Amino acid sequence: VNPIMGRARALMGTGLALAASVLVFCTFPRPDRGVLPIRSSMVKLTLQSRMTAPHLMQGGRITACREKVASRHALRLARATPAIREDSLRLGAPTLEVIKHDLAGSEDEESLGIVFEAVERACVEISRSLARVSIDRLTGDEGNINVQGEKQKKLDVVANELMKKALFETGLVAAIATEEEPDVIWAPDEISGPAFAVAFDPLDGSSNIDCSIPTGTIFSVYKLQDASKARSSKLNPFLADPSSAIIGSGYAMYSSATSLVVSVGQGTHILSLDPDRSKFVLTSARVQVPPRGPYYSLNEGRFFDWPDGLKNYINDVKQGNGKWGKKYSSRYVCSLVADVHRTILYGGWAGNPRPHLRLLFEAAPLSFLVEQAGGKGSDGVGRILSTAPHELHQRLPVFIGSSE
Repeated sequence: VNPIMGRARALMGTGLALAASVLVFCTFPRPDRGVLPIRSSMVKLTLQSRMTAPHLMQGGRITACREKVASRHALRLARATPAIREDSLRLGAPTLEVIKHDLAGSEDEESLGIVFEAVERACVEISRSLARVSIDRLTGDEGNINVQGEKQKKLDVVANELMKKALFETGLVAAIATEEEPDVIWAPDEISGPAFAVAFDPLDGSSNIDCSIPTGTIFSVYKLQDASKARSSKLNPFLADPSSAIIGSGYAMYSSATSLVVSVGQGTHILSLDPDRSKFVLTSARVQVPPRGPYYSLNEGRFFDWPDGLKNYINDVKQGNGKWGKKYSSRYVCSLVADVHRTILYGGWAGNPRPHLRLLFEAAPLSFLVEQAGGKGSDGVGRILSTAPHELHQRLPVFIGSSE
């Protein structure tokens, strides 16, 4: 009886080791959710080593035959595991590496990476300025009214100049449109051949600067096949195509940490600013907006300005009477970048039912990012990225977030 029990304990130990190893392997986060890949060979070695661990033998001895069987089990498990792509994104990768990875083999691989790097540099400087806003006496209004009819904050002007300078210094950006200025701005030196056009809101939510609530920078990139021809035609390069002509977009969010969220049409990635190196590094690859989330982000102070359908919907979901059956909660920062960032991570939706947000500077670039993360962007009637802008500072209602 004793030899039989000894063998049973040994086999049980082996089985537990195998089960524990499989459990550990299965709970490794998937690479497509932004975690470093664990290669199947590593799992195989782990399984084999755990199967022969002395403390699991319970005094029994695993024979060569059993070791062979255990190895076959491990090999079978390893082969059944989906292969990890050799080009999986590396966590900690800088902005340029992320963009070049997603555009590998494309004609824009190098050049678009440089444009995103330029935006990164400007955002690092903006983040630094925001951290010193009271020290450097950058609070309050500049004293001017921008094209939107809004009072410009001092940092609106600083951020706008930083973005323009960084982009034009690349020699790859032929035209810029900014929320702070009425018309398209062409590069000081004319560019011939292919180039890029960039639209941006240099400091979204700037009314919150003086009380240190999160703010952001939003941008989108378009391709000009012949920059010289576009310039000489005197046509607005941002009004030629639907918003779906965007080839890349992103935003920086300045908060307790500074995040840079980017996409060039191959998924949406989140990078975080390493203040010690003044560089953004990849912290979450190919994020996905939850298909549903129990949050909505609206200015409820405008409730009586909303359409009746929206009023009824909000009243229903707050009581759990919606299609999902969950009680929704309101989450509203009054900083679009902050509200969208939370929505990407936790689900739900954010927006404004009034025609208040700018198509080129806010709605289109954010919709591009959210769609690349599996979400949706709508003006309440149709897809935002199917909307063709007819003027530079065109406004529209916006609803961005979960797909369901």
